[in-house]
Amino acid sequence: MITTVIFDLDGLLADTEPLHCCAYQAALRAKGATLTEADYVEHWVRSGKGIADWVSQQGLNLDPEELRAQKSKRYLELLASSLRPMDGAVELLETLFGKKTLALASSSYRDAVDGVLQGFDSKVQAKRNIVSAIETVAKKLGNTRAVCRKCYIHPAVVNSYLDGSLVQVLGQRVKKEMAESLDELRPEEAAVMAILEQQLKIDPPRKAA
Repeated sequence: MITTVIFDLDGLLADTEPLHCCAYQAALRAKGATLTEADYVEHWVRSGKGIADWVSQQGLNLDPEELRAQKSKRYLELLASSLRPMDGAVELLETLFGKKTLALASSSYRDAVDGVLQGFDSKVQAKRNIVSAIETVAKKLGNTRAVCRKCYIHPAVVNSYLDGSLVQVLGQRVKKEMAESLDELRPEEAAVMAILEQQLKIDPPRKAA
């Protein structure tokens, strides 16, 4: 009987390699050095080497520990804004939680691992908030959750909440929409209009072939 499940981190629970790369690029750029994505993949991913080896190979007079510290700071910022769990990862963890002992194996530094775990906690809570909100709306409309989500809630509203852009969109546009259309739209309608307008800028509708 399986009692414990041990997960890898990068590439299994979340695709964090692009964030590691961007963080190192930012740290090195601040020191006048350049790191390409291809170089990162070859050195860190394929060869399994670290920043000290890379600095030595490049003949740079830079402190690897200082670079790692700056990279770590930027990486944690990226985790907070751009962490994307792998498809099904959050659902799998929720299914196993409380039923199996869960463990994580990673070669990353502890601060990086903690940052990912905190990000997962936020994602899980966000999904729970969505379920709770849909249940509330479904009861008000007298429908099931499935019908409510499919027929009455635009996917952009859910997606913008999950990717963290909802608050930003509301903060930038809702007050203006409410002020200009106060007589025509209810506050919640103005909020939805602002979200949809922002989503159209990101993913404009395609013309029919």
